Amino acid sequence: MSKRKLSRVEVLARVKSRQLRLVDAAELMRVSYRQAKRLWKRGQAAICV
Repeated sequence: MSKRKLSRVEVLARVKSRQLRLVDAAELMRVSYRQAKRLWKRGQAAICV
């Protein structure tokens, strides 16, 4: 996995544990809020499968 993807996983894990809001996570990942929502949704779907 690339550094970027690992960083995103770590940030989204902090969102899951409610340490960060998705808005703040988007800034840390340097993506738009809408893109962060897409990444979050895709990550949640991958966990459920």
